[in-house]
Amino acid sequence: MVPSPRRTGDHWLLVLAPRLVGGDLAPGGLALAADAWKGSELVFDEPLPTVPMHDWLGGGPVELPQVRVKADLLCGSLPMALVATVSPD
Repeated sequence: MVPSPRRTGDHWLLVLAPRLVGGDLAPGGLALAADAWKGSELVFDEPLPTVPMHDWLGGGPVELPQVRVKADLLCGSLPMALVATVSPD
């Protein structure tokens, strides 16, 4: 998983995408195995925002720990995440 946090002023965006997934494909298909990212932990160089964040793909609020984040928290059932301080509403 490749995390890409971005900030401009008071607004944050965190994009999480899979990388090098050839070994994580489900048998006989091109889809990722359902548990391919389970147990993965993301470590950030600087603390993440403590402001309310919104999950644009899964819906609902997200609270991020300061530096270490489990991929399960962000991804849910998708192998990617898009979390931002701006609400989709």
